[in-house]
Amino acid sequence: MYRSVRHSLSVTSLTNSVVVGRIESEEIMNKAIIINNNENSHRSDSAASSVDDIHIDMDQRRTLSGISRISESVHGIPVQEKLCGINDLQNGEMKEVTLSILSADNVETINYRILVIKEKDKWYALSPDCTYCNTPLVKGIVSHGKVRCPLHGTSFNLKTGKLEDLPGFDSLPAFKVTLSLTDVFLSTSLTKISQTRIIDPMSKCKDSINDPVVIVGAGIAGITCAETLRHESYNGRIVIISREDHLPYNRSLLSKNLDL
Repeated sequence: MYRSVRHSLSVTSLTNSVVVGRIESEEIMNKAIIINNNENSHRSDSAASSVDDIHIDMDQRRTLSGISRISESVHGIPVQEKLCGINDLQNGEMKEVTLSILSADNVETINYRILVIKEKDKWYALSPDCTYCNTPLVKGIVSHGKVRCPLHGTSFNLKTGKLEDLPGFDSLPAFKVTLSLTDVFLSTSLTKISQTRIIDPMSKCKDSINDPVVIVGAGIAGITCAETLRHESYNGRIVIISREDHLPYNRSLLSKNLDL
């Protein structure tokens, strides 16, 4: 899973089968270095001159990882829609609702899926898919204030949408719910309802020289470690050593979707 739409990769060296690249991002490993030491990869020095600056189409990568692109016509226009009747769910139950909402320019109707949950007589509304593997959470379990993905056990707080149990990276958008005597309503905006995940704030690299952190491996554990450091305000250099030629990605998706 590629972590930010603002990533770009500049290949600065291709010598002795070592690839050194810089990830530049406002949301994740700012000024991190990825070093690929794949013994099976052999590139000549002449290749370096032809790939000095590679920019990655992150819009495409975000689409592959399940992140919906927000239409330019969508703004902070308020949305209030009926989700269900107040007697439609019992405690511990959930359902997925599709809302058809007119776009901001009044040109088309867009369908948005919302997960509606009732637990301990309280109602919650969240974005419907797990941010780790894109599985519909309606197939999962509701318990102790969390909804848990059926595939890997990733769980999210019902009230805030915050990621609470790994594996996973991003939190879910959580929406305000209001009640009438007979119905349950969603109160949000077009901007928020268009989002499918929340990338929590991360610090930026301010010291790229002193006391770097070196992480061996670019799998789920390695990238989670790097993100946690940024979440906890670490602003030094982060180095990830990998045997692959690619930025960290969500390997679990490859076994579930052959179209990636």
